[in-house]
Amino acid sequence: MGRGWDIVWDIVAILFYSMMFASLFAVAEFGLKVSANINVNDFIPRPLRSDYEHSVLDKLLTRVRGFSEESGHHAMMMETFGPLCGYYALVKLRAPTIVRWLCALILLLSLLLTFSAGAFLFIPLATGIATLYFLAFRHIKLLYLVGGSLVLLVLNFVVVPLLGMSAFGLIYTIVEGKLSGGGSLTDRTDRFTAFTNFYEQADIFHRIVGYGPSGFRVAELENSILSLYPTILFEGGVFGFAFFLAFLVYIFYVITKIEHAVKIYLMIGFIACCGHYAIVGDYWRPWLWFLCALICFIARSEIFERTFEKDKLSG
Repeated sequence: MGRGWDIVWDIVAILFYSMMFASLFAVAEFGLKVSANINVNDFIPRPLRSDYEHSVLDKLLTRVRGFSEESGHHAMMMETFGPLCGYYALVKLRAPTIVRWLCALILLLSLLLTFSAGAFLFIPLATGIATLYFLAFRHIKLLYLVGGSLVLLVLNFVVVPLLGMSAFGLIYTIVEGKLSGGGSLTDRTDRFTAFTNFYEQADIFHRIVGYGPSGFRVAELENSILSLYPTILFEGGVFGFAFFLAFLVYIFYVITKIEHAVKIYLMIGFIACCGHYAIVGDYWRPWLWFLCALICFIARSEIFERTFEKDKLSG
């Protein structure tokens, strides 16, 4: 491997050590709270949402959140980068075997101790989809991905409304029913109901181009939508939403063209992150965008290496 891959592994190494630092803090947070009832917030100030539920099992166990404002955000970060960092720990890290496995275990514990239902749902789902791809569809073509996405768009915006249903509402209800049964469900359902009620009455212009950034404020809705996809639809309209889906499809296609074994871990992280965005709408967080940039850089590095080797042989 040439200079391009050296840069890739340097970037992944920085990401790995950053994730290890956050994971060690999260595991220590849990251990101190459970064993000595020490709250790290008393010593290290961190951002916190006022409505955040930080315990589970009738407040028996604390949900860790690392340096994030709530556990779900820390879990999403671990879902996005955990598979790649786990691969780096077990395969690329220059350390004794026991140290490499210990690092992978700490990364896993950091995810599990968030007690995030989203993480418990989307990591297995992403792993299953990635496994299915490598077993059955590894020769998938961009045309099929684009065609499939267009079919889904037509179903959602043409066929489904004619049947008197909301595809977003149906998916959202299923996901939320699996993830929560308490205040979180009520809050998310109320927000989504307000969005659907307003969007169904919107004029054709705003349906096509959306309401712009912070569209819920422009539309004078009380709260934002806690899901990225209807947020993009509301703010960017059908056009913006179609472009966003095309972007995600393209990134997935780029992953499929990577030849290195790291592709499966990139795929798992990418799918898990996209899945988690069904229940959060914070698109300003850098995790998805950084992963997409890294995926494109890895793909371009491979292309450069192949071209360089071909030119060297022909010369």
